[in-house]
Order: sequence, then C-alpha cells, then structure tokens
Amino acid sequence: MYRRLACVFIYDAVYNSLFLLGASYALFAPLLTSIQSYKCPADRSLWSIGQRKVSELRSYSMNSYIGTTPANVLAPLSLNPIYRVYTKSSDLASDSPANRFVFIDVNPASICTPGFGVDMSQQTFVHYPSSLHNGVGVVSFADNHVESRKWHDGRTLQGLPVGEAYIPHNEPSPNNQDLRWIAERTTSRR
Repeated sequence: MYRRLACVFIYDAVYNSLFLLGASYALFAPLLTSIQSYKCPADRSLWSIGQRKVSELRSYSMNSYIGTTPANVLAPLSLNPIYRVYTKSSDLASDSPANRFVFIDVNPASICTPGFGVDMSQQTFVHYPSSLHNGVGVVSFADNHVESRKWHDGRTLQGLPVGEAYIPHNEPSPNNQDLRWIAERTTSRR
C-alpha cells in the first residue's frame, strides 16, 4: 500500500494519514486513533514526493496469514492454500498463539502492503523484516508477547539497491535461517 499496490505506485499513501486513521480505509481506525502507533521511532526513512521529502507513516505490517481472505489478496502477497489463514481469534487460539506472529517491524524499503508476505516454501523474501535496531527486528505474537529478534543471515539485512525506490519482492534467499524462523511463526499446515 505504501510503495506499490498491485504494481502501481501510490505516493499519496506514503504521507496521507487517512490511509491509517480514516474509517473508510482502515479497519483499525476505531481502535488506533494515533499515527504514532504505526511508526517505529528508529524508522527515520524519507521518501521523495515531487520536490519534497516526507516521512513514511508506517513501520509495521501484519502477518498476511491473519485476517486476509483469499478475495482480498493483492500482489505481491499470496497465500499458500496448504497453510491455515486465521480469520477468527478462535482460529489462532487453537494453533499455538505464542508461536504465531501478528505484527512485524518491516524494513522501510520493503514496506508496501498492510500485510507482511511470507513465502512458506522458505525460498524467497516477499518482504524483509527491519533490522534498524543493530540487526534486530521486533515481532509481536498472538498471545500478546513481543520479542526482539536478532537476524543471523546477512541476506536478511537487505539494504536499498542503488537506483531503486524499494527492495524488489520475491528475492531468492534459500536456506536462510531467518526466513525459516519467520515462516515457522507465520502459520501451520491445514
């Protein structure tokens, strides 16, 4: 939603708070009424919009296997049909909520949709986690606990490629222990 939505740049969503706080755009609008709830203080990324630089509004994304119905999947996200999609809290409660992440701190150059895409085959990064805290990202779980996760594979610490506006989606990263860790906490087989 912030950099690309179905392969179309939508710059207005980078700096327009209505996409996060407006009831006609955001399901969380009645619950999260402050823009600060969406932004990590360590994320100071700026985007060029015309002749000016603006601060990105959001640093976090939600696990795409939580609350995303197949009808609402937008590229670059995809849901592997052999894995569970949690649409009710009872779905999560019955499947190890302490091991299912809900929100993850996202690399500022990788944030685009509200959902954090995970390749359950563990071969590619759809989106990259943030490492703004000295190689550490923050992950919240369905049982309400939060963890700081040190990323161990150098490929996870992706920077913005020279001349690019964002990190490309579906970047190969086979045998990446960080990607495996994320996938193991995303969902389970049906």
